[in-house]
Amino acid sequence: MKRSQSVFRKSLCIFLIGSSVLAFTGCSSADIAELKAIGETVVAETEAYINSQYDDDELIATQELMSIQNISEKTEGNRYSCEYKLIGVKTLWTIELKEAQELEMPYRLDVANGTAKLVLVYEDNSVVTLLERTNKAKPSSKDEMITLPLKAGINTLKVVAKDKAKLKIEIEATSGTYRLATE
Repeated sequence: MKRSQSVFRKSLCIFLIGSSVLAFTGCSSADIAELKAIGETVVAETEAYINSQYDDDELIATQELMSIQNISEKTEGNRYSCEYKLIGVKTLWTIELKEAQELEMPYRLDVANGTAKLVLVYEDNSVVTLLERTNKAKPSSKDEMITLPLKAGINTLKVVAKDKAKLKIEIEATSGTYRLATE
């Protein structure tokens, strides 16, 4: 486990244990306000840390480090679609190939807040940024096409987001495996 995950989990455990102790022992509203402030600080520091990792290819290649909210995602046939708020890195799709090939993939990436990018991660953990969007880009009214330069071995398509990005993503692939946030 990476240090960042360990620190986050320890902070979260301390917060949750402290909340439980205060709730069951009877505490003043001042105690509750102080605990709430500590919790908000932990969340803010965690989000700041995750935001700072936006361009860290090693972390992007090897981790699923994220804060995700308001999840709505589904797969229908060959199409994956989702809407959520995201900070961090989330796997969308993987495919394993015996030899390199290019794959044309229809997609939409709308960013209503923050910044997000789609990246391709290869089996050797190298990362290629395919596209990047901010909330200043116009929402897509139709699918666009992206060419994925796939290599032999495992290829992983990920979304990386910062600044509480509010995203709407749609991708379509005739092969490979989609990965839902609940998996």
